[in-house]
Amino acid sequence: MKIIRISCCIVACLCLAASIVVGATVGWEYFFILLLAAAIFAAATFLARGADKKKDVPPPKPDFMNTSEENERIRSEDEKKK
Repeated sequence: MKIIRISCCIVACLCLAASIVVGATVGWEYFFILLLAAAIFAAATFLARGADKKKDVPPPKPDFMNTSEENERIRSEDEKKK
């Protein structure tokens, strides 16, 4: 998803930059078309960002870096779930 976010962001920036040049040289119709394309790709960037955040966080496991109280609490929570 990160690659999709980055590529959509780059395409949106390119559409925005091209819309100014094309709008000044060709016509305002094409300016608005490219501006709409930039808005669509920007929305796709934010939608892909939201999809990334919905990933589930794995439950904590006992670890040697935790204190013994934290490890005991994690073990007791695991026992309650079973």
